[in-house]
Amino acid sequence: MTSAAYLNTDIDYPESDGKPMAESDYQRPYIAYGTEILNIYFADRPNVYVSGNILIYYEEGNPKASVAPDVFVVLNRPKGKRRSYKVWQENNQYPDFVLEITSKSTVSEDQGIKRGLYAFWGVSEYFQYDPSADYLEPPLQGYQLMNGNYFPLPATTLPNGNLSITSAVLGLELHLEQGELRFYNPVTGEKLLTHAEAEAARQTAETARQAAETARQAAEAKAERLASRLRELGIDPDLEQTLLDLARFHSGDVPTVASVAVVPVGLTRFRPPEDELVPVTPEKAREVIAQVQALQAKFHRQFGTTFAWLADEWFLIAQQPLPPAAHYEDYPQIGNGVGSIHQFLSQFHAAAAQLPAHVDQPRRLTWVVGNAVEYAFQPLVERLNQVEGLTVQMAALRSLYWGQQITVTGLLTGEDLLQGLQPLPLGDGILLPSLMLKHDQACFLDDMTVEQVQERLKTRIWLVHSVEELLAICVSPQEKLLRK
Repeated sequence: MTSAAYLNTDIDYPESDGKPMAESDYQRPYIAYGTEILNIYFADRPNVYVSGNILIYYEEGNPKASVAPDVFVVLNRPKGKRRSYKVWQENNQYPDFVLEITSKSTVSEDQGIKRGLYAFWGVSEYFQYDPSADYLEPPLQGYQLMNGNYFPLPATTLPNGNLSITSAVLGLELHLEQGELRFYNPVTGEKLLTHAEAEAARQTAETARQAAETARQAAEAKAERLASRLRELGIDPDLEQTLLDLARFHSGDVPTVASVAVVPVGLTRFRPPEDELVPVTPEKAREVIAQVQALQAKFHRQFGTTFAWLADEWFLIAQQPLPPAAHYEDYPQIGNGVGSIHQFLSQFHAAAAQLPAHVDQPRRLTWVVGNAVEYAFQPLVERLNQVEGLTVQMAALRSLYWGQQITVTGLLTGEDLLQGLQPLPLGDGILLPSLMLKHDQACFLDDMTVEQVQERLKTRIWLVHSVEELLAICVSPQEKLLRK
């Protein structure tokens, strides 16, 4: 060892080796990126020094004994600006982690002289990254020092196809993300961001927050306008309060208000836009169901009856099972669609017990319904198709005529049938519920007749007035069916 008494303290240790920071635009950004990211990550650890592309002098008195790693981390050394890193002034502490951004002019040195030097220093982890993917395969490689030699760190291919290598020294994962080097925190799973990226993310989040706030304020203003309009009509816009107010009139032997039905408003494209009403969504339907069911339990304890009833449409829109038959008591609001679907289902299952095991001749029929009942009626179709030789397909349509996304069967028009059924193989004919037609008339709400629809679809149409008639058409002998 050279005695300190003979060292020349006036030796100049240059701050630069005269070489450019990076060979090209491929390498330069990643040197800055790696240094910035790691400085941010270790910002709250005062004894972690992160730097890049500054000279490390490793022999006192020999200014030629130097090397400039692209990015390096030294644990247990204080932060602070340095013009160069002189090992003898740093408690003989060498880097614990080194990252080299490889290029055409550095690939031999990175894999040869530098690699051997870093191993001699005792650098625990050595990583190389080739931004152009021309000189390394794969472009990201990591090595761990063991017994004085470097051995490859295991690389993992993530489900998204990205390459990942864990650095135990940093406590981070280095990812190859569509060819780009990125650092990830394995604890949070989040990508580490530079100051510019964090600011851009903050601005994006702020923009989204402001947009959400604007939308919330607009929705509140719209709701208040609607509420104001309802108050002008003498209607309390709060559903719960309205039902509680009406319940006060349910008293005495002959109550003024015997029962109440809560029914979703059927909106069409013909409604003026200035009324600002919107169709009921599945989410809104589920919200109303929960709200009213809580009141139903209260009313049942108070009056011994449900009092406030939910129309079947709420459950159909929400795609939730209908309440059991016992729930409907004596069906006091069936005229408003409370229990009508359940009643139809009960009638079907009772009549279906008499279905034969097979039909005399195979047949394929199309049963047309509104898409509001698709979920509820699917088990009925499955039961019909248990009859050998019988195939029934359900055509659950929405009304383009009325401009509705969710449509009850009774509102389907002739034009809706033509648009919805023309692309389908209809089989031997169509089962058409008669409730689609105007009272005592063979025409739909758009005045198109059944005969016109039948001619344009070029298939037979059987009008169905009841459950019994539906089943009879499905299983009647072929000869009898043709006479209907």
